[in-house]
Parts: sequence; C-alpha cells; structure tokens
Amino acid sequence: MLAMSRYLTGLELVAAANVELARAPADIDAVLTLATSTLSRLRPGTWVAVVMNPDVSTSRVVVADDRDQAMAQYVKDYVATIDGPGRVPTIGLSQQVIESGIPLIKKVDFDDLLKMLSPAAEAYCRANPPPGPISSIDIAIVPMRVGGATLGTLGLLDARSRDDLAERDADWMQIVADRIALSVDYARLFTRAIVSAAVIDVVRTFALAYRHGDDPQLMLAAMVERVTAQPDVDAADIVLLEKDGSELVIAATGFRSAQLRNLRVSPRWAPPEHHATRRDFNRRLSARMNGITRLPRLAREGFKTVMGIPLLRGARMVGTLNLYSRTLVEWDEERIQFFEAVGSLVATTIGTSTRPNLVTRRTCRAALNEFDSEILRLISEGYTNKEIATQLHRSASAIKYHVRRMLENTEAANRTDLVRCALQEGWISPPTDG
Repeated sequence: MLAMSRYLTGLELVAAANVELARAPADIDAVLTLATSTLSRLRPGTWVAVVMNPDVSTSRVVVADDRDQAMAQYVKDYVATIDGPGRVPTIGLSQQVIESGIPLIKKVDFDDLLKMLSPAAEAYCRANPPPGPISSIDIAIVPMRVGGATLGTLGLLDARSRDDLAERDADWMQIVADRIALSVDYARLFTRAIVSAAVIDVVRTFALAYRHGDDPQLMLAAMVERVTAQPDVDAADIVLLEKDGSELVIAATGFRSAQLRNLRVSPRWAPPEHHATRRDFNRRLSARMNGITRLPRLAREGFKTVMGIPLLRGARMVGTLNLYSRTLVEWDEERIQFFEAVGSLVATTIGTSTRPNLVTRRTCRAALNEFDSEILRLISEGYTNKEIATQLHRSASAIKYHVRRMLENTEAANRTDLVRCALQEGWISPPTDG
C-alpha cells in the first residue's frame, strides 16, 4: 500500500472515493470530474480519467491535480491541442491498457515518454515544455471495467516524485476505476431512458401536426422546437438547399437567440454528397458550421459541438437538420438514430409539401445606397447602433435615423427582417467564414 506516514492507505482511498461517487449525479462528465478531483485531494498526483466515446476511436478526458494546478492545466491544454477540449484519440498507453486489460505501472524518462506519443503530440510537448523541470514520470494506468466491458482507463501521473508507485497500487486503483465505470454506465442508462421518452414525445408531436395542419413551415418549426427541448441540444435548425442549388437557407430555427435566423450561405457551403458516411458527413458539416459560428454575430453562442443529420428525399439530399450544444457531447448510437428518425420525418414533410418552396421570399420596395449597405453589413454581423457609429465615424443618432429610414423603405418588421431582405435582394453579400 501507499506509505501511511504520508498518504491514506489503499483501502481508505477506496472507501473515501466510493462515498463521493455515491453522491455523483447521473452525468458522465460530473462523475469523472468528481472522481478525479476527489482522488487528487486524497492522493497527490495528476489524475486522468479516460472514457471511450460511442465512436471508440475517440475518448473524453477529465484531468485534476489538486496540489499542482499548473500541471493539470498543462495536460488539459495538451489534450485540447491534440483533438479538442476534453477529447483525444483513443491511442497510446490508454489504448494499450484498454486492449490488454492489464494495469500499467512504470517509471518513464520524460524523453522516452515523448517518443511513445504521436508525432503531433510529441511536437507539442517539445515546443511547450511542462511546468517545472521533469526528468521522469511515475505512471499508473488501470482499465475501467463494468459488466465484462472496458469503458476506458483511470490513470495517475506523478512527475514530482511524490512517492514511488508499485504493482500493488494497481489493486486499490482497480477497485476505484471499476466503481467509476459503474457510475458512468448508470449515467448512460439514465440518458437512454430520457432519450426513449423524447422519441415518443417527438413522434407524437409530428403525428398531431401532420394530421391537423397543412402548413409545412409550421410543421418544421414544431419539429425543431421539440429537438431543441432535448437536454443535450441547445439549438437546432433545418437548412434546405434552394431548388437551383445556389444557396442554403434556414427554413426553421430553434436557436434561443436571433443570431442565426435568416442566414443564407453561398454554394461553396453546400452539404456533402448523400452517399458520404455518417462520420465523414459530420466531419465536413462540422467544419462548415464551425466556420459560420466564427462570425462576429455568432461568437456569443459558444457552441462546442455541432452535428448534422442529412435530409434525403429519395437519393437526393435536400438539406440538413443541424444540432448544436454549448458543451462537448458525444451522442451514442441510440441517440444518433433518434435524430436520424427526426430527420426522416422532416424529409417526409418536405417531400409531401405542395408548396413550390418552403423558403419564404418577399419583395422589398426600395434599393439602398452604398452607405446604407455598409450599415446593413455591420447589422448582419451583430453590431449595435453605437458600435456601427464608431466604425463609420458618425453619431449614434445618425445611424439610428438611417436604420429607421431603411425599415420604412423596405417595410421590414425589424432589424433581422431588414437583413434578410437585403440578402435576398443582393444589397449585401452573404456572410462567409473569412
């Protein structure tokens, strides 16, 4: 066991961790955060919990070091650089332990450890040395197991030579790791129960709308509203391809702010081919939508996860159902199938519509001058009248006057409707990711 003069015994660590985990909510991130933070208080070191995502090629990672915050932050920054905040490819030592099921306890020279990493990871660590001088690192990694399956790993990294790790330390770490895995598994089951209830709710909503309504626009809005009500979805929208293939236009949006309403994007943003694999589709869609969310008017949304569900009418893609979350989410297969079912209902709505185009157009009455167009461009990027006045070196009252005059001339209902009209008439160009 650990040296009792300095640390708790292994059995005491197990008991203390078990008490804390019993209080954990049914949420995977909360379980991992509570476990690593508790362990780092009880046994000094950098604790790293790794749980494989539904796509097992990637894993979510939670790091804690109560006594060395700089080291914990260094590991978090390293993780964010390799893939994204709180997510890494399932490779290296963690993958070795997952595949073998055998705990790993060893002391490794820092240079030798770097050679075990991917080229990109090694390059990052050499360009960004960890805090403080490090010659070697004590490493202990055990698998997280539940019901005969391995979910991930629990690791302890000690770069400060606080205490030598021995093979017997794997015994108590394994008990704690398996207890964490049990909590993670329970959180997943709890989420699936919520998903099942959500499926019934959404299908019922669609059936009622389909039976009693003849307005496909309202039906799409109802579907988006139900999707946005899901606990792991902060926003959603339905983006349709214009009939001539020239633009993607939002037909229904469930955003809680008005930042993305009436967005039109150029053909180069067109969705990938319908025959693309789900993973490839979402990789390209994520790049496309993340480009859009870098716009100044969308920066405030703070989305960390974006997923697209292709809307297929026969063999032709007619648009996408896009889901957004302000947290890192890895939806499991059951959850994805639910969203795909919603996408099928949306595609059915589009296919049965007798309207020539679900995207509403309106004719604006008056064109605007170059100065008005510049004001409109800044409005479309989310700037206020005061900020526009600073940009254009005019008074705030002058800008307010111009905006009011444009609203009157175009018969637009508000600033958002004004921007939509200007985009429709070509007075300003659609936003790009540049």
